[in-house]
Amino acid sequence: MNNARQTISDRKTQKESDRRGEHRESTCTRCELWVFNAEGGKSRVDDVVTRNSSFCGVSVVAKLPKPMRIGQPMEAIFASQGKRRTHVAGTVAFCRPVNGDYYEIGLHVKAAGPNQILVGEPQSVKARYDWFDEALKLVEPK
Repeated sequence: MNNARQTISDRKTQKESDRRGEHRESTCTRCELWVFNAEGGKSRVDDVVTRNSSFCGVSVVAKLPKPMRIGQPMEAIFASQGKRRTHVAGTVAFCRPVNGDYYEIGLHVKAAGPNQILVGEPQSVKARYDWFDEALKLVEPK
């Protein structure tokens, strides 16, 4: 049985698969991923690991039923620096198949911090982050 961590291990080396010159810090940390539907409802994806991070983005590998759309909002929560939880939220920059149901997803970070960002009440999130409401418009309705 495959999982996200094994999928990363099976991929080509970091140098062979990176497409940009920007420095990235390789990571392989389990995390939670929250994805949002067009109405602002959320669902949690559990089989997720971080792949790398840079100044303005995080790449994760996740098992998904279908690819995410570019621009779709999401929030990733992972432990860093001595198990402190970090929340990063933003929009999908890319989503490409890796192996079967596993996809590498690039998250363009628009907000980060130690507390929930998008996972709270949808109306207060929309009021706080204007980009969230715009990003929901890009999500395919059910």
